[in-house]
Amino acid sequence: MIVGITLLVLVAAGSSFAAKINLNSGAPSEFSQGVYQIAACDDWIYIDMGKTPAIYDGLSKVNSFIIEGLDPFACKNTKFAIQAYKTGDLDTSPRPLFSNPSGTESATSVTLMIDNIASVVLVNQSGTPIGLGDESHQLSYDSNTGTFTVAFADNPLTLAPDINYLKISSDPSNP
Repeated sequence: MIVGITLLVLVAAGSSFAAKINLNSGAPSEFSQGVYQIAACDDWIYIDMGKTPAIYDGLSKVNSFIIEGLDPFACKNTKFAIQAYKTGDLDTSPRPLFSNPSGTESATSVTLMIDNIASVVLVNQSGTPIGLGDESHQLSYDSNTGTFTVAFADNPLTLAPDINYLKISSDPSNP
């Protein structure tokens, strides 16, 4: 009898602990159901951020994205955009990455397009393919390492510590 009461008390205590779990610090949360499919044209892609020397109050700015492992042949007819975020940013508020030389326009994404013959080109903010780049950002490829680099070295905007994660969105397209 005592063992049975002890087990009942332990089970009840466990239930009350589970009921006190606090999600999202008490802020409203959204729960939904659905099936999400995430598809990629490539098995593995690694993206690193290049940085300027530490001259901005001892901090570096991000001045490039270095993309390793991208297989252009597997990703034909695809566009993909890279955006940078700091934890807590709204999904609609990516960090500014670079500006044009006059500083009048800034970009919050880097977009690459791979055409039907596996050529990789940059796409500007208005959605126009610009080949290997313009005055704001340039694309290069190192055939020895298979690495693509998108550089915006002359006009980077965001400090490296202000980027916690990158969002990559792909779009099958018909360039």
